[in-house]
Amino acid sequence: MNVRAGFGDSASPSPTADDRMVLRSTSSVWIFVVLSAFLAFLVGDAVLRGAVSFALGASPWILLAIWSAYMLLLRPCVVVQPAGLTIVNIVRTHRVPWARVTDLTSRFQLTVHIDNGRRITSWGAPSIGTDRPSVASAYSRRDADQQSMRASGVRRRNVRAIPSLPTSRLIERARDAWELRELSREGADVAATVATGPAAPQPAEAARVSTRIATVPVAIGVILVALCALQVLSPGW
Repeated sequence: MNVRAGFGDSASPSPTADDRMVLRSTSSVWIFVVLSAFLAFLVGDAVLRGAVSFALGASPWILLAIWSAYMLLLRPCVVVQPAGLTIVNIVRTHRVPWARVTDLTSRFQLTVHIDNGRRITSWGAPSIGTDRPSVASAYSRRDADQQSMRASGVRRRNVRAIPSLPTSRLIERARDAWELRELSREGADVAATVATGPAAPQPAEAARVSTRIATVPVAIGVILVALCALQVLSPGW
């Protein structure tokens, strides 16, 4: 399989932890932007008309609507990095090293299959349908590597122009690049073992699949819900 530059092929320097590609649904981004702009317009229009008290009273509900749209539309995404995948869902964030990934399927949603039989489904990655992935890349590369990335479709300002490929295909390219780096590293390890003896075993922590809760966004949502409930229960508040 032909792997293009951008995730550390043999013609470019080794990737760093900052080399990542963020995949999310383009339609979700636009819906969030339009909805937030519309709600902000309503508040601004009320203030300009002198209905400041109405604007203040509606603010918790509007902020709750924007928070809900953020959690459902903008937050979910898939972050592709040289070491593995980070699947950001509504509440949970899963970090999966490439060494633990056995298969990728993408029909209506992207599903990552792990070697222990577990499946992790992404809420935010684009499917194979008409929705195209919105790809934002953050690279820290040398000038020579920048030339190779531009040759493979990377624009300036660190935003990559990706052809209309399924999300799973984009991720498979990154995993193929990881496999090439692993083969190269294993060859170097064998040569080093022959020359200097066996090296110390690597810690298993790097291959651990981790899951964490989005504490801060959830806490913000709880506060907004509490404010709205307080307003309903205490109309004069």
